[in-house]
Amino acid sequence: MIVDVFPFYNELELLEYRLETLYPVVDKFVLVESTMTYRGYPKELIYEKNKNKFIKFSPKKVKTPSPKAKSKTPVSIPRSVLKSSKFNKFVQKFLIQPTTPVMLSPEKKLKWEKQYGNYYTRLNAARGKALSALRNRKRRGLPLFSPSPERPKSRTPSPRKPSPKMKTPVRSNLPKPVRRFTYKVQFNKNNRMKIKKESNGRVVYVNGGSISLDYLKAIAARYGVNIKGLRSKTNIANKIFRNNK
Repeated sequence: MIVDVFPFYNELELLEYRLETLYPVVDKFVLVESTMTYRGYPKELIYEKNKNKFIKFSPKKVKTPSPKAKSKTPVSIPRSVLKSSKFNKFVQKFLIQPTTPVMLSPEKKLKWEKQYGNYYTRLNAARGKALSALRNRKRRGLPLFSPSPERPKSRTPSPRKPSPKMKTPVRSNLPKPVRRFTYKVQFNKNNRMKIKKESNGRVVYVNGGSISLDYLKAIAARYGVNIKGLRSKTNIANKIFRNNK
């Protein structure tokens, strides 16, 4: 005896095609229809409403009684929860992350893809499992996500010991040592001043284009020469170099 057992949801046209095709071969047909969906929601019996269409297959037709399972009340999860970072972390617990071999033959690669699928297929499956887990937690009256462990309380810092008082150094009234003047100054026949630059060692005119006003001010600041009120390079150079020959 050949018996054809199959589940039925609501595919009436597919059911008629199946019965007509297999009727000469199969001895008995066993159709199983449930009163709830795979997600646990209540469902009406479609075959009971349309069984008059399949009277001609009744000699070989045996319908099993539908299981009287407790239908789950529909539970909705807020959209804000599904977009939160907690839900994304929760999905990672159900995500299968196999290690991909570096080199695979075409046959092994095809077998690996059939077994695990691509990343987005596995991600969608993980999201579905995570969503059903949240619905089960909500039905049982539990929080959607387990509370994170409490952080250890920070210890109160112990009071610092006062640092020993440092003795204030005794200031001496001796004058500060003055830097030694190291610039070589030259004068030509017209009494124009030349100095030797530190950067390249060239002897240039003070009031020429090779020396800028800021360069002379920096020399004055280095040797503590007061050039307040002086505007031209010649006056500043005379103040610096003629007094320090």
